[in-house]
Amino acid sequence: MTPRIAVRTLTATIAVACAIQVAPARAGAPMFVIDGGTTVTLDRATSLVLEGDLLAGGAFVPGPGSMLVLAGYGSPALAGVPSLASLVLALHGMGSLAQATALSDTLFLQSGWLSLSGHDLFAPVVAGGSAQSYVVTPDSLGRLARPADAGSIAYFPIGDSHYDPVSLRTGSGADTVRVAVLDAVPPQGISAATALTRAWAIARNQPSGNGPTHASIQWNASEQGPSFDRSIGQPTSAIAYRWLGSTWVAQPGVRLTDNGLDPAIDSLSIPDAGLWTLAGPSGTSAVGPIAISGRPATLQLSAPAPHPLRGEAVVRYGLPSEAEVTLTLYDVAGARRVVLAQGRAAGGWHTARLDATRIPDGVYFLRLTSGRDVRTSRCVVLR
Repeated sequence: MTPRIAVRTLTATIAVACAIQVAPARAGAPMFVIDGGTTVTLDRATSLVLEGDLLAGGAFVPGPGSMLVLAGYGSPALAGVPSLASLVLALHGMGSLAQATALSDTLFLQSGWLSLSGHDLFAPVVAGGSAQSYVVTPDSLGRLARPADAGSIAYFPIGDSHYDPVSLRTGSGADTVRVAVLDAVPPQGISAATALTRAWAIARNQPSGNGPTHASIQWNASEQGPSFDRSIGQPTSAIAYRWLGSTWVAQPGVRLTDNGLDPAIDSLSIPDAGLWTLAGPSGTSAVGPIAISGRPATLQLSAPAPHPLRGEAVVRYGLPSEAEVTLTLYDVAGARRVVLAQGRAAGGWHTARLDATRIPDGVYFLRLTSGRDVRTSRCVVLR
């Protein structure tokens, strides 16, 4: 029978019996590790307070009304935790997800940031959100997902290197909407001088049948090109553009109002899901194919491909600027297995090769470290 352990209140600096252990990943950064074959149950209406990583090789079962609290001064990562009741962000740093995660209750944003690292986070309710605490949706387009309908405003406290939140409602009916902010805006079809340096990815489960999405987007003055015109209805006024795979295409009539203040808040009536930005109507650049790549705005780590690992795989990671970096594979006990990359690397995207032929089957965790910034990705070796 799988061991079942009821966890009431715990900090990540306290060792727990059985197959659960807290092991140092590095000085000052503890890990709460759940071995494979072990089930940890968080009791109803109780809290688990962590100041380090939660690495679940086994099962983590959140009880109704329970809370996982990320606290302290580190960069905790959640790996192997696909579901939670409530998640509380009370950090003096940035946490991260290593897989898609769904909450059944509330995301509380008190302090610090949570990087989705390319993974979706579903939250029925979001409380809080500010420039000091928001969901980071980096260039790999991990998205914050929430229910939305025509009768109320769904708030998405998101950003990447800056806070650029979105508020929206559907035209009619209820839907699940997924939103992300992109810092690396493709240049095709617009002029950087007249455009924003931000784009918003908005997706719906039911893109037709519930009318246009009514959205308010927010950005900061520093994110405008030098000739960006915030006015409405003038010859040089910025209009909405939608990305169509190889170029931006102007969408007249979508941009409706501007608050005239900073941070700027514009209202849009978006007829189709997709990637949207604002730019001037003239001075467009040449059209050609492009991939959204270049230099990521934050530290990035992708899951190995192919996955699960049956032999050799490629791990892709990105640095916002030149920095010292270490990429390491750990087992669920926190023991280091392989160092894939170590040393100084230029800003941009890099790849490392992982040979799993000599690694036993099981669950492992990739950890990318650059200074105090950490990203973690869960992977499985299966032959």
